[in-house]
Amino acid sequence: MGEGELVAMFAAEAGNRLREFSDVQLAALLWACARLQCRQPWMAGALARLSRAEAAAFSPPALAGLVWAFARFEQEPGALPRGRLL
Repeated sequence: MGEGELVAMFAAEAGNRLREFSDVQLAALLWACARLQCRQPWMAGALARLSRAEAAAFSPPALAGLVWAFARFEQEPGALPRGRLL
């Protein structure tokens, strides 16, 4: 199994367990997936969930990582549901 396949397998498993992640943990997961250029079908819903999260719940580094993940996945803020974060 190659590195890309392994990353995709772990990312898919994370997608199956999204309810177990806090918003901050989910932001870190999305950052890691964006960094590894690993896209999964569940990511659009996760980004939408975080767009409704309280920005105050995130530390400055976590917030910066989340914004970077949005940019990396080429999500335009207007394409996501309006929320408190964007």
